Amino acid sequence: MSAPPASEADGPLAQTNRLRKDIATAQGLLAAAGFAAVVLCLFLPLVNPDIFWHLSAGRFIFSTGALPRADFLSWSMAGRPWTDFEWLPQLLYFSAWKAAGYHGLLACKLGLLSALLAVMCRIFLLHAGRLETLLWLPVLCAVLLPNLDLRPENFSLLFFSIVLLRLEKVRLLGAPARFLAPAAATGLLFALWANCHAGFMYGLLLLGFYAAGELLRVRLPAIYGKRAAEATAF
Repeated sequence: MSAPPASEADGPLAQTNRLRKDIATAQGLLAAAGFAAVVLCLFLPLVNPDIFWHLSAGRFIFSTGALPRADFLSWSMAGRPWTDFEWLPQLLYFSAWKAAGYHGLLACKLGLLSALLAVMCRIFLLHAGRLETLLWLPVLCAVLLPNLDLRPENFSLLFFSIVLLRLEKVRLLGAPARFLAPAAATGLLFALWANCHAGFMYGLLLLGFYAAGELLRVRLPAIYGKRAAEATAF
């Protein structure tokens, strides 16, 4: 006597569909947990001890309308010439502190880091789907954990990510037909960046790396094609 045939509910196709649904549910839960972890990281308290230095420098700029030319905040270097290349974040920090105290500084941090993560997500989306991007967010936050505070370096991370996103779009999708407007926008971004943090030099290096890569992409295929033609000739 033969065994009764398996029902469609227990067939291989149904089992495969259930497995796919279980995997999708697990991935969704992991993505939601990762997103929650990212949100918690954004609201970590401010612990940067240099914030008081930046607030004092910002108060000086706000009250005098000029940049400090000599160090007035340290004891060992008092009176020494000082080039304050972080004056713009300092002015922003003091303005936020003056408007809303600690919560104003926390809002600055939240805005900067949210913008940074948004740009990084757009970079990920150029190479992966939405679910994969959400799954990578906790890893990104773990890498950025030392900088998840209110620091002038936040501006370098944000501007570097913006330049990287633009360069990746050009590499993958091609350069825009109108070159002047993007070039002017890039120049303005670097001018703003140079008055926020010295990390703008890394942005220039990034431009150089992409330019060198584009040069190699254009030149090397011609060389390889010539060699291939020579090899087939024999």
